[in-house]
Amino acid sequence: MDGVLTNYGTAVGVPNSVNVILLGSGECLLDNIEVLKDGLNVVSNGTFEAGLGDWTGQGNHSRIEIAENGDGKALKLTSSARGDPGPYRLRGRLTASLTLGRTATLRAQRGGLEENGSCSFASPATTWRPMAT
Repeated sequence: MDGVLTNYGTAVGVPNSVNVILLGSGECLLDNIEVLKDGLNVVSNGTFEAGLGDWTGQGNHSRIEIAENGDGKALKLTSSARGDPGPYRLRGRLTASLTLGRTATLRAQRGGLEENGSCSFASPATTWRPMAT
């Protein structure tokens, strides 16, 4: 999936993380998560080859583990209920904050295992919308 992050600047603070939220109970594999700022990927450990470092599962999204996906490692996220941008999310660290009012690109691979196939990606102070195909 590819998408564009549009920063509105009305939230508290500046975007310095990426959130993954399942929109219902279920599980999915995540890999190759990127947030491109000025063409450079600013997601720390978005390939999960270094394990779970820089990723934190919170609330009903706290069950995270490393799984093999055929190309290497991926993150397996399991949630018992719908997440939200507050206490129920998977949070990954960005190596540089996004600039409010600018555009960044979000890319990620998601696959397999899901009972509820819907997940949402965002960053604090941003919204995400899919790019037109």
